[in-house]
Amino acid sequence: MQVRVDPSLAAPSTPRRRAALSIVLLLGIVALAAVYRFANLDLIRHSIDSSYPGYDALRMLDGHRLLLVGQWSSVFLDNPPFMGYLQAVPLLLWRSPWAVYAVIVTLNTVAVFFVYRSGRDLLGETVGLLAALLFAANPWIVHFSRPTWVQALVPLFTAIMAWGLWLSLTAERRAS
Repeated sequence: MQVRVDPSLAAPSTPRRRAALSIVLLLGIVALAAVYRFANLDLIRHSIDSSYPGYDALRMLDGHRLLLVGQWSSVFLDNPPFMGYLQAVPLLLWRSPWAVYAVIVTLNTVAVFFVYRSGRDLLGETVGLLAALLFAANPWIVHFSRPTWVQALVPLFTAIMAWGLWLSLTAERRAS
């Protein structure tokens, strides 16, 4: 007995459907990353390392003086003032550590997209989605994506640099 399937009932795997499925999966992965990163923000340990950039931002906002140097360091090389400037933006709107946490966590959630793009551009759509899922759900990356210390944006900048590096390396090869 031979089973015949009506061709109109079969869902062809068109590039458009695959692209739509990839977008839906990526949005789900980014949503998962946001849930993991925003969950229990009240349990984040708030120490001198986490509060110093915010304190710098408040000193700058209240004293109207630009920061020239950031947080001091134990290796006698002070950190740059970038984190103080970045944290001043949400503190202009709401003078609370929660404002800073929301911005840092949001930026590190955006890093999931750049991990996806790196994986996709390097080895294809499936690898990009898998890399984004692993980056979104990795407990250590989630843990270090939440504090407001000077190194808080390492996940974001690492993902952006990987993506940019891959683009620059492949652009030269494509041009040849």
